[in-house]
Order: sequence, then structure tokens, then C-alpha cells
Amino acid sequence: MCAGGGNGSEKAGCLESEVAMPAVTETAKANVKRGKHEWYEWYKEHGICVRCRKLPAEPGRVMCNSCMRDERRKSRERSEARKAYYKERRQGFIAQGLCGSCGKAPPLPGRKDCATCTANRFDSRVKSRIKKRTRLIKMGLLPLPTGREGKYHGR
Repeated sequence: MCAGGGNGSEKAGCLESEVAMPAVTETAKANVKRGKHEWYEWYKEHGICVRCRKLPAEPGRVMCNSCMRDERRKSRERSEARKAYYKERRQGFIAQGLCGSCGKAPPLPGRKDCATCTANRFDSRVKSRIKKRTRLIKMGLLPLPTGREGKYHGR
């Protein structure tokens, strides 16, 4: 049905985009996704590059050298763009007199981050250090701390 009230047979005043398209069902979307995954698995099993689907994949990989090189280049570009965005965002927050991380609260005196973000960053670093030390102890690369058998408090 056209917006002009006609049945779509008249050429004047009726565009194809105005004709109602059938809705794509969730089942159809799932079938397409499953089909893509099945093709991916087929190419992978047969040692063919899953990206270009023409050249043989490198041993132990799913892509050929040229596709891997393109993917690395694209990844590097995305990473650089993301870094530039967040750097600009942080500088904008600082210029407005706000926390450089969250942009909500004013920063602590002499710092660029608010008290909450500073505490969160400190907690994250302590947890990371404890996790790394615990892993090294389990691997036998570090001795168990004396006097604190079974527990490590990050000191």
C-alpha cells in the first residue's frame, strides 16, 4: 500500500521503500547465524582460510598469512583510535575540573582523579599483585610466606 492511498500499481507517487516488508523473525536470524558458523567450521576443518576462503590456512591457525596481516593492521588501527578517543576524553574532563577517569567528581588536590577512582585503582593493583603472587607460589616459583601459612595479605 502506498502513502498516496493507491495499491502500488501506479508508478507515480509510490516508492518501493514505502511497501511494507515482512518482518525478519528471530528463527530466521538464528538460522543465518548457525549457517555462518557451520561454514566457518567447515573451512577450519579443511585447513582453508576462514576469512578469504581461498588460500590455505597457516599451520595451527584459521587464516592465511595475508588475512592475518590485514587483521593485525585493522586491530592496531582500532586500538590507536580507541587510545586517541580516551586520551581526548580524559583531557576534556581535566580541562573542566573533573576527575580524569569518571568525569563526575572533582579530583583530589594535586591529582587528576577523584577519591573513588583513586581507591578503585589502588584496590585493583593490590588484588592483581596478590593474584600474581599466589599463582607464582602455586607454581613453586616463590616460597610460601613465613608466619602466614595458607594466607597472603599483600604485604
